[in-house]
Amino acid sequence: MPGSPMENPLLAEEEREHEDHEPEAELYDSRTLLARIKDAALCTSIQSVFGGTALLLLVVTLVVVPIEWHDIDKGSPPICSKGGVATVLANPNGTEVPYLYIFSGNTKHGRLISASRTYSLGSRKWRPLGADSDKSFGEPAPRWKSAAVPFANGTKMFMFGGQTLADSSNEQVNHADYEYAYANDLWELSIASSASGDPSWRRVPFDDGAVLPTPRKAHCAANLGGSMHVFGGKYCGKRKNGRENGHKESCWDLADLWRIDLESVASADGEGGWEKLWETKNASAVDGPSPRHGHTCVAAKVFDQVSGNFVDYLVVFAGRADKDGYYNDVWAWDGRNGTWEDWTPDYDHSTEETVPAKRDHHHVATMAASPDGRTPAKMILFGGRGDPLHEKHQHKHSQVLGDLWEFDYTKRTWKEIKQKGRRIPSPRFLSDYTQTEDRFILFGGDERVENGGRLDDLWQLDRKTHEWERLEKSYEC
Repeated sequence: MPGSPMENPLLAEEEREHEDHEPEAELYDSRTLLARIKDAALCTSIQSVFGGTALLLLVVTLVVVPIEWHDIDKGSPPICSKGGVATVLANPNGTEVPYLYIFSGNTKHGRLISASRTYSLGSRKWRPLGADSDKSFGEPAPRWKSAAVPFANGTKMFMFGGQTLADSSNEQVNHADYEYAYANDLWELSIASSASGDPSWRRVPFDDGAVLPTPRKAHCAANLGGSMHVFGGKYCGKRKNGRENGHKESCWDLADLWRIDLESVASADGEGGWEKLWETKNASAVDGPSPRHGHTCVAAKVFDQVSGNFVDYLVVFAGRADKDGYYNDVWAWDGRNGTWEDWTPDYDHSTEETVPAKRDHHHVATMAASPDGRTPAKMILFGGRGDPLHEKHQHKHSQVLGDLWEFDYTKRTWKEIKQKGRRIPSPRFLSDYTQTEDRFILFGGDERVENGGRLDDLWQLDRKTHEWERLEKSYEC
């Protein structure tokens, strides 16, 4: 009819089906019990087929296409790497919860990275560092096997040396295709000195002709009495095409001890310089540690029973020399008289059941003594790369280690510790490591002696209970 709405044939058909529905229902209800059972069985069979098919598709999807959830709010962790720098500094917002800072490192493909990250130990979130550059020198060149110490109540970090790119304008290059250099530059990272309120980098300047330490990598550093102390390491000059100029003689291990007063260089207008405290080139030295690299050092406050006072020591442990293999000796530098003390425990050298295996690129932290000295100060040791099975402890027989030890500074004895926790870190070496007042923190590292074992997980150890906690798991590297 003109002017009336057009009838929808589908809707009309649906209405007719609905009008005829009730009589059909009466007919259905009046059927026999047997007919109803047959219909129910048929319906159940069809549902089972469809349900089984859907379940099969779900299983295939889970197996063939793994699903992994990521907490986007946690931010992106640093790239899987080893040999970077880690330190814990104060919260830039002024709160009590500190931040972990990670800088550079060596990635899975043998590249040096300059990307830096911070990690809030409170909210447990990764964030880019976002530091302002030095006006004259920019940011530190990408590097690995450097060393750093905190200063000024955790508001500054000082980083020295490491292996860098010969051309720092290229941030990521392959080990086999590019030249490398060894650095002796000193950088300061301050969390609250720039006008923007962001952290800032500053390269510490030195006068022309100033005496500087030899460029190096795989050295150790510690803040002892407000001064940065640097010991040992390895120097090879420039490397090209993965070879040390074709000669082993182009590399040598170092056994020199340097110090620089951090208060004097903490200001842009400050003055100060490096001072060499001690050196030997004797591989059989008895008055101090022999030349080495891949060792560790910590500052230790040890209670002196005679004077009743605490004495500051720089404690050096283990490492490796290319000619002599691995070490597990312990040496302590006494700054009062400028001498080394051999703290290596007396033990039967044919067995290593009561001392850690010889190793390098391990991880250590120091635990302070109680105020009265009754609970002694200790050094904590985890992992590294060593050779526990061969008498000569050569590098070609090395293994990745995952053991945990304590060294009592007063008794001069080692004790292996049973590790606790729902999970414990896999054996590794060259992790970025640092410590807080009561925690030992590890990031990444390498879990294989061969190439390709980099990690990006984050762990903390309660240094009193020896219980591990995994803060962030490792993603595919």
